[in-house]
Amino acid sequence: MEDNVSGRDEELEYLQQEVIRIKEQHVDLQAHTEDLKNRWCWRHLRTSRIYWKQPEISEANSQAPVQKGGRNRRKGSCRTMDTDHIL
Repeated sequence: MEDNVSGRDEELEYLQQEVIRIKEQHVDLQAHTEDLKNRWCWRHLRTSRIYWKQPEISEANSQAPVQKGGRNRRKGSCRTMDTDHIL
């Protein structure tokens, strides 16, 4: 019976440590997500287009040619830019 209690205590300790580890990862992930949201440039995962937040375009990139809207262009607060000169 003593072994059974000891095994449960070890399992409980392990599970408590796992809960702490997962909570720490969650906080780190939330901070990383906020950091990504605050960036002024990001790449769309499906289309691989690079988007720039409108008001904070840096001086160096403000000279880049802006892609003209096509049939599927949606209105929004961001615009796409030709990035061949950056890559």
